[in-house]
Amino acid sequence: MPDEGEECDGTYFGCPEGKTCDQNCLCAEKPAPASVKQFPVPRVEGLDSEYGPAQTIQLTVASSKENGQALTPKEGYGVIAYVQNESGRIDGMFGEYDNGASVWKVKYQNMLPAGNYEWKIILVCSKNGTACDSEYGAGNQSWVKLPFAIMRTCTDSDGFDLYVKGKTIGFSKLNDRAISAEDSCENGALTEFVCDGIWARKETVVCSEGCGDGACVASGLSLRIDTGALPQGKAGTPYFAKLAARGGRQPYSGWEVVNGTLPEGMRLDLETGEISGIPMRASETSPTFWVQDSAGNTARKSIGMVVSGG
Repeated sequence: MPDEGEECDGTYFGCPEGKTCDQNCLCAEKPAPASVKQFPVPRVEGLDSEYGPAQTIQLTVASSKENGQALTPKEGYGVIAYVQNESGRIDGMFGEYDNGASVWKVKYQNMLPAGNYEWKIILVCSKNGTACDSEYGAGNQSWVKLPFAIMRTCTDSDGFDLYVKGKTIGFSKLNDRAISAEDSCENGALTEFVCDGIWARKETVVCSEGCGDGACVASGLSLRIDTGALPQGKAGTPYFAKLAARGGRQPYSGWEVVNGTLPEGMRLDLETGEISGIPMRASETSPTFWVQDSAGNTARKSIGMVVSGG
């Protein structure tokens, strides 16, 4: 085995421990390893831990060299962002560089199902022949992972006001899919999206004065019960009828019988004004019905009901 300063075979083998075969094929001290510069790590601001459905998530991504110099696209740097869950990547996007603020901005506004997610924010040296290429090498990168969650919440901008066009954002209780929908008029009726606790649902409302631009047309009329007469029933036969109101402010609720009684075997739905049941025997009554609108106005009216024998 050659000693230091003696000829060797041109490989790292054949010299004493700690020595190497230099370019002159002489055993010499091993050179110290070249220092490896640490690629910068992205610094992220603006991420909350929880979001509601359809809520825009906007982050700023910044980083700098040890001397504080910002890393810019001009120097060959770039930012790539992924939204992912335990099943894998869902969406990917590039950060947009803001020259004035010297940061990348990442915005995500697609609707995600409720659940747990994470951002993977990647800072990369993306171009050959640039400053970052000469300093770190093109293709070098670093990243951070940041968790967040989409929560089941519901918001209704009009608070179930039928006379205001609103927008509801939440999740459907039927399939747990995210909903972002505005109230609309369809075939003369109002399609009103409302919140039911944390869930969003759709209701169809027949506006007494018509529907326009996603809301009921306001009426200048006072609240009144608009049903003139109820259909005749027959003992032992299922019966159904619905009371109607007009004027005031919808929705109408709080239907009651405040004087008299319904024929035996029949009932009044206090929310909808529907009368149903199976009348037990022939009778004639004239109950007084009462209703209230959403503004607190009330109206009452006596309506005759006849049940014939079976």
